[in-house]
Amino acid sequence: MILYLRTIRSHDMMERTLAVQSQSMQQLVRDQILKDKGNLPPDFDTHMKTAMDDLLKHMPLDDMVDAMIPAYQKHFTKGDIDAMNAF
Repeated sequence: MILYLRTIRSHDMMERTLAVQSQSMQQLVRDQILKDKGNLPPDFDTHMKTAMDDLLKHMPLDDMVDAMIPAYQKHFTKGDIDAMNAF
């Protein structure tokens, strides 16, 4: 199971997905504040990026990948995993 998750580079995939989601969230928050308040503090983008980067830096990705293992074990046989690894 771990071999399959390493093969598909699940950790890297999660990092990339979270980075894209972070950018989307930053834009959504920025747009909402502009809509509600009409303007942003001059250093808003810097502070928001720093906060999101800090959040992602402390995201327990390895724990999240480990938490996926029981779901894979429940729904896939060893043969299924071997076939996915071979693919």
